[in-house]
Amino acid sequence: ERVGFGTYYFDNGQIEYQGEWKENLPDGHGTVYRESGTKRYEGHTKAGTRDGNGTHYFGNGQIEYQGEWKENLPDGHGTVYRESGTKRYEG
Repeated sequence: ERVGFGTYYFDNGQIEYQGEWKENLPDGHGTVYRESGTKRYEGHTKAGTRDGNGTHYFGNGQIEYQGEWKENLPDGHGTVYRESGTKRYEG
């Protein structure tokens, strides 16, 4: 059973998730990576879903959304960015 801090890997050896686990699911603070090695999401999770404060990234490494999450969806205050890095929306 995955509990506490740990690292889960893709078949190619790249890190898929690194962070806190509870009952075999990401739960707490952690980082999710793409198979290419770039960050997909960094922040809080609850029972395997994005929940709390976190940052989602475009494939090029630029921030796509930074703010509050609930059940894997942006929820509450946050900032949305264009892939170029300029702000699209804040609120």
